[in-house]
Order: sequence, then C-alpha cells, then structure tokens
Amino acid sequence: MFGLLTTDFLNTPKELLLERELNNYEFQFELLSQRLQQMENVMGNIENRDNEIYRTYFEANPIPQEQRRAGFGGVNRYTRI
Repeated sequence: MFGLLTTDFLNTPKELLLERELNNYEFQFELLSQRLQQMENVMGNIENRDNEIYRTYFEANPIPQEQRRAGFGGVNRYTRI
C-alpha cells in the first residue's frame, strides 16, 4: 500500500499544476537561451563588419578586444548556463 502512495502514478492536482508550471518555465528558459544566442550572433556580425568593412573603408584602426568588451570586463557571465 505504501508503495502506491510514493510513486508518480497518483499525483494530486496541485502536483500536476506545479509540474506543468515547471515544464512551462523550462520551455520559456530554453526560448530565452535561444534568443540570447541569436543576439550574440548578431552582435558578432556587427563587430566583424565594423572591423573589416567600415574601419577599412575609413582607414581607421580596429578597436582592441579589451576596449570593445570594457563594459563587461572581458568576462562571459553566462557561461554556466
């Protein structure tokens, strides 16, 4: 009898609601991660165009990576995700 109560076979409505909510949060997190990756790709393309096209055209020196990433200190805060 105790084995039936501890399995996932019998879930209360609250447990089902919480599980559905957790799945929704995981889905939203995955969508945000994909959007963040897309934004990083766009920023990389902008950086590439700036260095290789516009700076060449205007005969300007490329911006060093240390200066370009100065606002973040060169640290990727989201590597653990």
